[in-house]
Amino acid sequence: MPFADELIGPHVAEQLTTSIQDAAPEQPLRELPRAAHELDGLSLRERADLLCDALLADVPGDYATLAAVVRGAYHHTPDFGGWLLWPVTSAVATRAVHDNSDAAFSDAMALLAELTGRLTSEFAIRTLLRHDLDRALIIVAEWTTSTDEHVRRLATEGTRPYLPWAVRVPEIVSRGGITVPILDASTGMTVSTCVARWPIT
Repeated sequence: MPFADELIGPHVAEQLTTSIQDAAPEQPLRELPRAAHELDGLSLRERADLLCDALLADVPGDYATLAAVVRGAYHHTPDFGGWLLWPVTSAVATRAVHDNSDAAFSDAMALLAELTGRLTSEFAIRTLLRHDLDRALIIVAEWTTSTDEHVRRLATEGTRPYLPWAVRVPEIVSRGGITVPILDASTGMTVSTCVARWPIT
């Protein structure tokens, strides 16, 4: 197992800072450069959280503002990938929940699906699952038929009851079998049948 320094170290923080600055050249970045020097002694999860908080501080405003910056970096910076995606996707999910709007929730789910191929969005999606599990799972069910293997993997891995390094989604555990339709769909069951079988209460 690689050490935290190898996965999210100062070089990753600097790469994230550069990518965000390129996507938003008018935005002064103060917290991301500072965070690059505060990673020592932190666990991998703590490093991701620190960079997530720094990104949210450096790109203030509503969900749409952050999403535009992230998409700009994604589409114009080939190096915008790897482990820097963990704090980025976490920031996307956090800001969407903070906005608490249907539009932000739906777009955040779509953006996580876009980003997942460059590392994974499975950690960040847990924030949206915790916020509105039933709504999120209906979207996730559509992912099970995606032509993109990374999106299909996000559907099954992101909804696991127990996922290493990830926050728990208590409702998945308490509503036993709630994610079984996702697994059924991933093995060939149609999405319409999957949704019809959903054990929503």
